[in-house]
Amino acid sequence: MSISIQTTSSDSGIGEDIILRETDTTRLLFRPELVNNQHNSDASVKGCFIFQKKKKRIYG
Repeated sequence: MSISIQTTSSDSGIGEDIILRETDTTRLLFRPELVNNQHNSDASVKGCFIFQKKKKRIYG
């Protein structure tokens, strides 16, 4: 699996969304951010989890 990173500054970049779980009406994403953490080099990835829900389709 490869992820493209868009540079936002000389010390950070944002990765493309990673779909962790998906159904017909919902999905769970992780949006990674790579940072140059000068105080702790082991903590160079931050990110957020995003839960998205689609509206139900109404037929008729």
